[in-house]
Amino acid sequence: MGLEEVKQDIMEEAEKSVSEIISKASKEAEEIAANSEEETHKLDEKSMEEYSKELVSLEKKELAVAKLEAKKYLFDKKKEIMNIAVEAAKKEILNMPKTSKEPLLKGFMSKAEKEFPVACIYCNESEMQIVKKNVKKSVNVLPAKISGGIIAENMDKTLRIDYSYDTLFNDIYEKQLHKLAQILF
Repeated sequence: MGLEEVKQDIMEEAEKSVSEIISKASKEAEEIAANSEEETHKLDEKSMEEYSKELVSLEKKELAVAKLEAKKYLFDKKKEIMNIAVEAAKKEILNMPKTSKEPLLKGFMSKAEKEFPVACIYCNESEMQIVKKNVKKSVNVLPAKISGGIIAENMDKTLRIDYSYDTLFNDIYEKQLHKLAQILF
């Protein structure tokens, strides 16, 4: 074998090796490209899934906030309507004629007497005549800054019972709020 033939064999061997290496590298590159495309697709799907979940979560939160605000608004409006109804009832009682107030005040005084011996009664100036007319002479009747009704005390001022309209309405409002809401709504 001559030098030229050896050179030719080496060149053929080198070309064959280079072809194999290029072919192998090309296959690996194709596999890497296919794998990376698959990974990219998986990542895209995962990202879209996460994005969809976040979007659904955000929508739920916004809906919950909107529902809460709507309930609060509705509650405030119902409370406003109940307050208007209570104020209207208060006005009606305050504007009752004296002849209608007398039995009411008598009832308050009788109820107070059952609790303890009454020595002093506080009332609104506009109702003083009615109260004085219907109590024992030993009971002291004094004016008070109340809308109406009475506040009764015993002799040593250790016991006091409040039958003023304001207190009674507040008690009724607090105790019967649920029933009032059912009646109105």
